[in-house]
Amino acid sequence: MFGNEDISSIELTKKRIALVINYQFDTPIEFIQTTLNVSYKESLIAQYHYMQDFNGVVVDDVLSFEKYSVLTTDD
Repeated sequence: MFGNEDISSIELTKKRIALVINYQFDTPIEFIQTTLNVSYKESLIAQYHYMQDFNGVVVDDVLSFEKYSVLTTDD
């Protein structure tokens, strides 16, 4: 995907850190969600979402590539 490119040119920047508390059936579901922007050659290519509970245990994570990023367009 990156060929001979230096992957150190991939930059992560903080977009959002959020405290989330959802109530379902009177039971709170609490976690911290961190969202990072993933940039390559000064273009946003993806976002990384990381969710953990208050004890630091990972709840879920996902890497979502942007539809019109430099990696998903035809050259």
